[in-house]
Formats: sequence, structure tokens, C-alpha cells
Amino acid sequence: MTEKRRYWLANGTAGQNAFFEAALDPLLWEKGDGKDWDVCWRVGMPKPGLFKRLRPGQFVNHLPGNAALTVKSRLYETLAAHRDRLAGAPAERRMGFFPTVYDMPGEHVALQSAAMADPDALWMLKPKRLSRGRGIELLRDPGLAPLDDAFMVQSYLDRPHLFSGHKYVMRRYVAITSVEPLRAYLFAEGFIKLASEPYDDHALDNPFAYLTNPDINARNDTVETPVVFVSLEKYRAWLRDGGHDDARLFGEVEDMLALSVIAAREDLRRRGRLAGGDLSNCFELLGLDCMVDADLKPWLLECNLSPSLDICAEGTVGGDDEARAKEKMVRELVGMVGLNAPAPLPSDPTERARGELERAGGWSMIVPSPDPASAFEAFPNARLADYEQFKALKGVVAEPPAYQSADVSEIVVDDQIALYRETGGEVAALNETASLIWLRLTGGATADEAAHEIAAATGADLQTVRADVWDTAADWVRDGFLKPAAAKPACQNVLRTACAAQDVFVGIAGAVARIRFDRPEAGDALRALPPAEPLGSAPTIDVSADACGYLIREDDRPGRGGLRLAEVAPEIQSRLLKRAGDLGESLLLRGALARLDGNEAILLLSRKAGGWDELAHALPGTLGGVVVLGESAGVVAPEAWPLRVAADGDGRIFAWPDGATGRMIPCVGGAARRVRSIIQPHKLKSGRASFNALSGVEALSACAANLIEGTAPPGAGDLSRLSEWLRGVETLRLTFSTVEEATSALSETFAITEVDA
Repeated sequence: MTEKRRYWLANGTAGQNAFFEAALDPLLWEKGDGKDWDVCWRVGMPKPGLFKRLRPGQFVNHLPGNAALTVKSRLYETLAAHRDRLAGAPAERRMGFFPTVYDMPGEHVALQSAAMADPDALWMLKPKRLSRGRGIELLRDPGLAPLDDAFMVQSYLDRPHLFSGHKYVMRRYVAITSVEPLRAYLFAEGFIKLASEPYDDHALDNPFAYLTNPDINARNDTVETPVVFVSLEKYRAWLRDGGHDDARLFGEVEDMLALSVIAAREDLRRRGRLAGGDLSNCFELLGLDCMVDADLKPWLLECNLSPSLDICAEGTVGGDDEARAKEKMVRELVGMVGLNAPAPLPSDPTERARGELERAGGWSMIVPSPDPASAFEAFPNARLADYEQFKALKGVVAEPPAYQSADVSEIVVDDQIALYRETGGEVAALNETASLIWLRLTGGATADEAAHEIAAATGADLQTVRADVWDTAADWVRDGFLKPAAAKPACQNVLRTACAAQDVFVGIAGAVARIRFDRPEAGDALRALPPAEPLGSAPTIDVSADACGYLIREDDRPGRGGLRLAEVAPEIQSRLLKRAGDLGESLLLRGALARLDGNEAILLLSRKAGGWDELAHALPGTLGGVVVLGESAGVVAPEAWPLRVAADGDGRIFAWPDGATGRMIPCVGGAARRVRSIIQPHKLKSGRASFNALSGVEALSACAANLIEGTAPPGAGDLSRLSEWLRGVETLRLTFSTVEEATSALSETFAITEVDA
């Protein structure tokens, strides 16, 4: 008799686990525990170590990287990024199925612009990581959106389709069984979930009328049946009886869910590779909620990790249908992924996929799509395994993808090609092979044509080159360096959209200030301040967007950022009598300055470099600093000093703290300090501290990654100017495992002068 395999119910309620446990063949399975198991069924994500320790033959009901879909704010980012990758391609029009989301605090400013453009719009404030409807509320004044990373604001879909007068959402189930090649299935059954009270767009303060989550509506003790589910079979019949095309609606829902899975594939792939272990038997069950609007258009609202398998409704109002659908869904999922297969599953992905299709039951494959055009026009970064899987399963050959350059600039540094993507600020250095791939793909060749050309020119193995070309092209599409052929440029981010700079004068108690702003919604907020007659000697206060809200800055005083729109006018009121000003330059590189003897200094690159925080705080005499690119060259100054900087061109430091008083003293003439070296800290788990010279491209990329957020990304001309400035500065990478060794190495190499700040 074959030894039974063991299953581990890692957590969860009896209701959440019952269907899974019942679906396992008792002749093949017996109960195990966390130390001895062949399949782990867990509610919520396990710790990363579990994936790292996975051995061949072990199953887990989760995939690393699923947060790209299951965290509310990440879902929007995932879909928006995929829409940008498809910009200009025919499939772009298929991506209009998700409402706009503003991620707090970084998109607070963008929210205010949108709210000003549509004053009648309504907004939903949602916690990013809570489930079951907890914390969701209408936000009537977007200026009060919290500057808190725990929240997001979503545009409210105010024309819902109604079922017997009630708002509803449609619940569908998707299973992802493979990441590369990507395979996903949609379960045929599901249900709609109704709000417990009739919808009334004039009474939106009543959550039981506009929220459909069963956990919220279960609290409504004013109705007899607060939680009502309707099976999809009954729902479709009701649609047809009303003269609606249910086949069209359900086809659009299927396409929407397939596109969502495709959009998340790169996150799933990247996190899976980082996780380690054998992930070939990992799978993911997702519960997706879709709203249908009055035009019968579906919208994806959220995607749930470990969707509830408890029975929410009473039997007579959908509970019986709910229980039957959930039991069948889990049972057929268990069968499809091969948990009840008597023999080990094949390792070949095509054979694995064919086995899934044979055992699928009510699950139908939606990725890859049966239609060749649909399968790849919406998958601009398909990888070779996806292409080969489609060919093997569908028996047809789809056209290999063709590409063109996205909005990037080619920069040559030390005879090496680098690509610079202005909208994101990324720099990518190309080695010799990558340069060949880039030139072929941007010259119009498909991935396969480029592979054949490169293999013929270099004598390399064709299959090896082919895999390299497909992977490289997919990476470049993912990162925004390539886009599908015949695509148009992606739309600019709303944060880059500003009105022409405007000035207004305001006065309080006889004090007058010139307020300068370039955000239309900021101008609207300033109307709360009393106007004043123009006064030439009045100080200036600048109002601008920063990475997390709004920034108010004055001459000779540090600026205050991270303000909500509603806080702008009160903050200006409190600062009205203070002097104001600005840096006068747009390209700022953040770091930490350490003073040296001999009128010199070093700059430690900032937080995006590993270990910077620990090192900057431990090293004596360091201060926050910025590099300011003027018209011709770079100027470096401590960030703590309120600067009025002119482009000097020789890398001098214009201010330093006085050792006796700690006050910041401007440096002039011979007191100026020159930047000797730029250091990129990189912390490792082991190894002695050592310095290595950065190449020109590495130095440029490191500096570009440390530009201060909140300013507009620099143009290619700025990067060229930065590259020229770096030619006169020593650039080093400091690798270290302990801060003590790193500070010792820096002290031995550079004569750092301790500063009493």
C-alpha cells in the first residue's frame, strides 16, 4: 500500500478549512502538522522562510508576490503600470476597467488636482491593508485626505447597476497555477452580493446602501435578511429577462480578470525568484469583486487573498447556492492542481498544463487566452515560456512580439551605452550583448528575428540567444525602456502637470507677502487668505508639490513639506512675517556631507544606497547635504543651511556649521570647500570594508537614484551635465558588513574633521 501524503491546515477557521479538507482523497491523504507535510493550506501569506525551504513535491496555496493584486493600493499601481506599457497599442482600450486610486501620502497633490477638475466627484477613503469592508468611508472633502501611508483614496463609481433597487458586486474566483509560463483559470460559478438597503444617491451616509460587503451588512439589524447572495446562474437569467446581453458582460469580466493576472506576472516572477525553494507546486486562489455600472460595464474593485469560504448568507437568500458553489470550487481546484493525482505530477510545463485542463471541471483557462491575437496583444512583456506554452496548447503560432523605443534617451559614457528614462529617472547600463539586442529590437526586428541575427553574427547557440533576447526584451518593457511597436508615448503623470507660475499678494495684520504657486488647487486654497495690494518689498512664500503633499518654502528658512491641501492656508498665515526664498535650481542630489581637512569634503550617497542611514549617523561630522546642478556645473551645500545658491561651477560648499555655536555660517572665498569624493555605501552580510571605483555609468546611475523626490525628473540634458560634473570627482563604492569597519576605513582613507553641530 502506498504511503499516504500529509496535509497541514496551518491556520484559519473550521469553515475556511472544511471544504479543502473534504476535497482531499482520504485514500491518499492524512492529517499532518507544521513539521511533516506535503501540502500546506493557509489563510493569509506564510513567512518567506516557508517558500525558501520548499522541496520538490510540496504544495502551498500561495505565490510570493501576490500583494501586487491583493493589496488595494498595489492593485491599482499594477494595473496602471500595465496600462502604461500598452499605451498606444490596440489592447490599451481594454484596460479601462479600474477606478482611479490616489495613494496617500505621495499622491495627495494629484488628488487635489483631480478634485478641482471635477468638483462634484465623490471619493472613497480606504485602508490599504484591511479586509471585509473595515474602515471604508465616503470622503466628501478630498483636501482632508490623511497624509498617512495606511490609506488610499478611490474615485467613487456613482452610477451602479441595481438588482431589485440594491447596489451589488459580482464575486468571481481565479486560480493561478503557474507563473512562468503564466497560467490562470476562472471558475464558472460565483454570485452577486447585495447591499442590505435600497440604493439612494442622496443618502450616501448610509453604509448599508452603498457598501456591499457581507460583514458590514450583517450589522444592519433594521432588515430581516441583511446578507443576500444571488447565484450567477440566476443573475444571468435575470439580466436576459431584462433584455441585457449577459454574454457580452461576462466576456468583458473574463477579459478584465485575465488582464489583471497578466499585469501582475512580473511581480509574481520577481518575488518568486527572490523567495528561493521549489515553487513549481505553488498556486493561488483569488476572490475578485467587480462592480457593474448603469451601462453594464464591469469595474474591478478589489482582489482578495484567501477569499472567505465561510457561508455568509442564510439558505433561503442565497446561502444554499453559496455553499454549493464554494464547495465545488475548492473541490475542483484541488483536483485541477493535481493534489488527488495518484502519481507525481510531470515537471514539463506543457504536460503539467494539459493535466490541469483534463482535471479542470468548472475551471476554464483564461491565461493564455484561446484567441492568438488576444493572448499576446495584451501581454507586451510575454516571455519565451509563455510563447512556447501557447504554441503547444493551442496548436497555432502567434506572431512574435515587435518593439520600439519608449521615451528614453541614449547616453554614451566612457564608450558604454546607457539608457535614461526621463519619466522615471532610471538609468540602465548596457553591456555588449544587451547593446546588440537593443539595436536589433529598436531597429524593427521581432524577438525571434533579433535572436537569429545575433546568433548568426556571434556564432552563439541560437536557443540560448533566443531565451536571452526574449527575457531582455520583457525586462525592458516592464521597466519602461521598450513598448509595443506602433505605440504612442504614455500620458504624463498628473504630478508633472502644473499651471504657469502665478503670484498673489495676501496680508494679515499689516504684514504683506507675495505667494507664488504653480498648482491650480493651491491657488483655490489661497482664497481663504485676505488679499492685499502688491508691495515690491514683500517677502515671497513658495507653494509647490512635494513627494508627500505640499511644500511651503521661505527665504533663509527651511521649508515645511508633507502638508495636506487644507493645511496650506493656515501654514502661510503662521509664516506671513518671515522672510522667504528658494534654492533657485531644480536638480537636487541628496547625500550626507563629511568635512575634511584642506577645504575638502566627501559626499555619502543617500538612503537608496544600502546601509547609508547607519553609516551617516555613525560617521563623525556628517550633515545632510544636496548637490545643486546649475546651468553649467554642480554646487554642493549642506541641506540644513537655508541656501541662496548661484551656479559657481567648482563644487564648492557654501555653508558649514560654526564649531563653537553650531550656527550655520556662509562660506565665501577661501573658506569654500571642494567635494573630493562621492561614496556609495553598500552593506553586505559578510566581508571586510573595501573601496572600489565606480564606472562612469555606475556613478551616473547611483546619483540619478538619489535625486530628491518631489522635483520633476531631470531631462537627458541634466543627466549629461551631471555626467560631466562627475568626471572631476572621485566616485567609489564602499562595501562593508559592520558600521565600525566602514567608519574606520573612511577615517583611514579620508581625514574627516569632527563637527560640533
